[in-house]
Amino acid sequence: MQQASPADLPLAGIKVLDLSAYIAGPYGCALLGDMGADVIKVEPPEGDNLRKYPSTLASESRAFLGINRNKRGLCLNLKEAAGHEILLRMVREADVLVHNFRPGVPERLRIDFATLSAVNPRLVYCAMTGYGAVGPMARHAGYDQVLQSMTGMCAAQAKADGPPEVLYGSVVDYYGAALISNSVAAALYRREKTGRGQAIEVSLLGSALAMQSARLVWADGESRHIERDMRSGGITGIHPTRDGHLYLSANTPHFWRAL
Repeated sequence: MQQASPADLPLAGIKVLDLSAYIAGPYGCALLGDMGADVIKVEPPEGDNLRKYPSTLASESRAFLGINRNKRGLCLNLKEAAGHEILLRMVREADVLVHNFRPGVPERLRIDFATLSAVNPRLVYCAMTGYGAVGPMARHAGYDQVLQSMTGMCAAQAKADGPPEVLYGSVVDYYGAALISNSVAAALYRREKTGRGQAIEVSLLGSALAMQSARLVWADGESRHIERDMRSGGITGIHPTRDGHLYLSANTPHFWRAL
């Protein structure tokens, strides 16, 4: 495959306003930038909290740089009238807006879908939440490893009869980011047919559960403790050797015979 020029990328000409922070929302917008979108990251005066994450770099957060590639930046105080008015002017020319405010906050800031779609009916409005827009935990903040713990991922990752183990690398956040870029792209395709934007929502809870779609299939009367049923009786995994560690995988009869 030849390297495509920026103008040939599928989302060339699409303008995205990224109001999100941390990992899932911003990386979802970075993926849209990878596909050619012009992404403008809008940060509050104190900046994205990811800037403050520990890093061995002298003056930057490695996490922030990796998550927010392909973007231009702008600082706005949306709690002030001037900042809010600037955002509205940007929304008039934008195609997509992504945020990860908790439910209720966009209404207080007057950046909810009803308000912004009145300004730009073609706007695709994506909300990244921890637990969805409704329900008893809707207004709680969501964090990757908290969702791993709540949804059983840590228990499923544990070795036989061992304690739960966290999957490092923010896997729920990154999968949520992929769902954001996928959902936004689908909404833009729908807009081509209808002429109108829409509100879409991705949650970390939904992302964590979707990652376990195979593990959550149970037959009537079946034991719920089947998290390792695709690990070939304990053979599949990392094993110590004299020269280090070796990963073995034999999840089907064909590969088991070969092993």
